[in-house]
Amino acid sequence: MTQQLRVLAEFRSARTATARREIAERLFPDPDDGYHHSWRLRHVLANAHAAVQLDAKAVYEDFENRLDELADELLASALLDHVHGAGPRRIRAADFLTQRSGGYPPPVRTLTLLLGRPQLKAVKVPAQGALPLPH
Repeated sequence: MTQQLRVLAEFRSARTATARREIAERLFPDPDDGYHHSWRLRHVLANAHAAVQLDAKAVYEDFENRLDELADELLASALLDHVHGAGPRRIRAADFLTQRSGGYPPPVRTLTLLLGRPQLKAVKVPAQGALPLPH
C-alpha cells in the first residue's frame, strides 16, 4: 500500500495531510473492519509521506545542480511568455517543476534559485504612456 501511494503523482503533490488521507481512503476503501483498517491506513500514510519526502529531497537536490539547464527548459516551454509579475511567474515555474519532477511540489529554495537565473530575470515592461529616458 505504501508503494502504491508513493508512486502516485496525485499523492506526491498533495499539500496537506487531509488531502493525502483522502487519496489513500479513495484508493484503499474500508473493508468494514473499522479500527484495523484505520490503524493500517495511518501507518501506511506515515510511511508513504516519509518516503515521498525523501524522494522529493533527492529530486530537488539534483535539480539544484542543474539550474541553468532547467532555466533553459522553462524558457523554451513558453510558460513564462506574457506573464508579468513575480506571483504569476512563481506559480508557472512551480507548475513546471512539479510536472518535471513527477509530482513533487518544489521547495521555496529551489524555486527562488531557479527564478534567479539570469536567463529568467523578468524583462521590465515600460508602463503605458511612459516617456523614454533620454540618451
